[in-house]
Amino acid sequence: MMGTIACAKGPSEAAPAEAPVSAASASAGPSGPAAPGAPSGPADPTGPVAPSTPSNPAASSTDPAFECQIRVDPRIKLGQPATVHFRLSLRSPQAVYVLNWRTPLEGLRGDDFLVTRDGVEVPYRGPMMKRGNPGAESYLALTPSKPLEADVNLGLAYDFTKAGHYKITFRGKVWDVVTKPSDIPRPLDRHQPAQLQCAPVETDVVP
Repeated sequence: MMGTIACAKGPSEAAPAEAPVSAASASAGPSGPAAPGAPSGPADPTGPVAPSTPSNPAASSTDPAFECQIRVDPRIKLGQPATVHFRLSLRSPQAVYVLNWRTPLEGLRGDDFLVTRDGVEVPYRGPMMKRGNPGAESYLALTPSKPLEADVNLGLAYDFTKAGHYKITFRGKVWDVVTKPSDIPRPLDRHQPAQLQCAPVETDVVP
């Protein structure tokens, strides 16, 4: 079900370019994973939600258990935030826990969007960082009835200061998917990432 991500151990994380606005998730403390949004939390998952993860990190493919969507206003006035809405849904009947790294669920932490203006790629100018092992607070519960959602302003890391036609593609992934709360947090060498495929969106930045 899952592919790979190569991550390096290193210093503590820098502050994100933007804190996300979560519409369907809430974070828990360091002693456990984040709750899904409903106060009682999801039932503990008891089994995998998709085919087993390949041992070869290079053998990544889109995970059918997840549905990824992004949205943007069709017209953005020059100088206004280039806000993209991100939504991650679960097609499997069993709850899972996803690591929020390098997704809009934690803000902008890397070059995970492909942005073009009139067909020319807009370079990423946001933070890049090395990571050590994650903490439990970085895992969010995802259930079939409670998708995870967040807004992120791409203008903080990509240049939207010129008028034109923009195409935006999310090219990130879920870095780790866990089916049992007792496995959280999981060290880097045991991560089981899942590829995501979000349809691209387009917008016009106008004077």
